[in-house]
Amino acid sequence: MDEHETDVERMMRQSEEDRLILIKKKVEAFQPLNERVHITLKGGMWKRGIIITIKPDFFLLNETLEGILPVFFQEVSKIEKYIQKEKKEEAQV
Repeated sequence: MDEHETDVERMMRQSEEDRLILIKKKVEAFQPLNERVHITLKGGMWKRGIIITIKPDFFLLNETLEGILPVFFQEVSKIEKYIQKEKKEEAQV
């Protein structure tokens, strides 16, 4: 820790570390299910696919349209089970 770090900076750093831990736990929970997930990235883009393997800083996703690609935990803002739009609408009725 930097001795010049303010309380706000320390809280923001801790909050980001907590967020990364949560994202990693979600990825670890989804991976053995072998089901598609919907991932929203920090820039607003999204990916959809099946998590193949998990590494310390990223995981490999078999993306529905792009094939196998790495997704870094720091890029992820949200991850959830993918539900097809038609099924999602039926579930809300």
